[in-house]
Amino acid sequence: MAKLERFQIKVEESVLQDLKGRLKKTRLAPDLDNEDRKYGLSTTYVKGYVDHRINKFDWRKAEVDMNAYNQRRVMVDDLLKISTQ
Repeated sequence: MAKLERFQIKVEESVLQDLKGRLKKTRLAPDLDNEDRKYGLSTTYVKGYVDHRINKFDWRKAEVDMNAYNQRRVMVDDLLKISTQ
């Protein structure tokens, strides 16, 4: 019988620093009359999102919030199933 295994999310600091470095190197194309987002996300929106992820988003707080749930995983027919209760 498959066993439910409790787990918590814990991302290594080196992974977070790598992501921050990649975000800082993001190059966005100029927006060609798309501020109304008719053709998808505007460059202004994406710039704001990237800035938020670099300077304001607190991944460690997000981890604490996510880990407040009773998260379990189990292998079923070679597929990993995740349950949150």
